Amino acid sequence: ISGETSSIKDSYIDTLTNSATPSVLNGKTWLTGGTSTITNFIDGITGQKIEILAEHTITITDGTNIFLSGSVNFVMNSSDTLTLIQKADGKWYELCRSDNT
Repeated sequence: ISGETSSIKDSYIDTLTNSATPSVLNGKTWLTGGTSTITNFIDGITGQKIEILAEHTITITDGTNIFLSGSVNFVMNSSDTLTLIQKADGKWYELCRSDNT
């Protein structure tokens, strides 16, 4: 839409903090940080889509805050991707993934 601006950085790749609950404030595409397990992404907004690009082996935990395909954790390896969307309930839902290993 012409003239529309977004608070989410559409063409910028940032790195998640080394935390089990990293912030995704104002971001769309994220490289994994140093942690080995993520249980939630905080500071998201309803309708926000995030793309996670694995830089190392990391587990995204299915359950309370993140709902993944097959209701199982996703052990991401370097170069794998995961795309999630936040619904109005504040939870993250998987849209797609790519297992590139």
